[in-house]
Amino acid sequence: MMISLPVSSPFSVIQHRFARAAIGLLLCLCLWSVSAWAWAVNVNVATDEQLQQIKGIGPKTAALILEERERGGPFVDFQDLQERVKGIGAKRAQSLQQEGLTIEGGAQAASSTVGR
Repeated sequence: MMISLPVSSPFSVIQHRFARAAIGLLLCLCLWSVSAWAWAVNVNVATDEQLQQIKGIGPKTAALILEERERGGPFVDFQDLQERVKGIGAKRAQSLQQEGLTIEGGAQAASSTVGR
């Protein structure tokens, strides 16, 4: 009696390895996109603690941002943030944006208060 074992061809081994690599790449891309979304912090709604999660924003800068947001309303864009918060210039604003700071909802809020 002879027992036959399945023999895999070199082609099927290559297909299997390619499929595993493709699945791994897709998984990495999905996790990266989720993590990028998860660390975005909107300056117009963030708390002190959330602002401090952004590399480059410490307690002092977070307090300045919150004070200015309370005083002058939501920020419209990064240029507005630079003009209103002492210590944030063009380079720092760009760095904060790269670290995940976003400005959303400021333009709508600013335009809704213009006619009042």
